[in-house]
Order: sequence, then structure tokens, then C-alpha cells
Amino acid sequence: KGDLDKSEQVLNKLIKLDDQNIINLFYLSEIKYEQKDYNTALKICDRMIEINPDISYNYINKSIIYNKLGNKEEADKLIEIAKTKNVRWNTEKIKDDLYLPIGW
Repeated sequence: KGDLDKSEQVLNKLIKLDDQNIINLFYLSEIKYEQKDYNTALKICDRMIEINPDISYNYINKSIIYNKLGNKEEADKLIEIAKTKNVRWNTEKIKDDLYLPIGW
């Protein structure tokens, strides 16, 4: 827990310096996911999609959270959107739990 809190503090400082950095937002969403703060993680995913709607993993990340919350229908919709995007990472075998794409 302490490491997550420290990482969250650092990421929040970095995001204040550059609120368009999707990688920092991604890691912050992962921390929120691990802390079971799913609503905040979803808001961060929305911000990532707003910044760059062409990155498939922005939708996959959001799908993982909806899947965890038991909203399979919304999760499936987001995976279908992700499949239409230009920038793709591995979308195979998305699990109920945290999933990191190949090469990440």
C-alpha cells in the first residue's frame, strides 16, 4: 500500500506538469484499479480516451474495469470499439483481472 501511495503522489505531480501524458495517466489508472477505486480509474480512462481516441488500449483498460465491476455488456462494447482503432496492442484473452498488453 505504501508503494502505491508513493507512486500515486509522484504520478499526480507528473500529471500536473503534463496532463496530456497518457502513459502517466495509464499508470495512475492502474494504481486506482489496484486500490479498488474503480470510479476514479474509469474517469482516468475517459480522460485518456479524450486525449487520444485512436489508442485501442484506452478502451481495453476501461473494459477491464467494467468487467471487474460485473458490467460485461459495457466491457464487450468497449472491446469492439478497441478493435476499430488504429493503434493496437494485444487484445487477445482479456481476463476479469488486470491485463497488460504485450510489449508494455
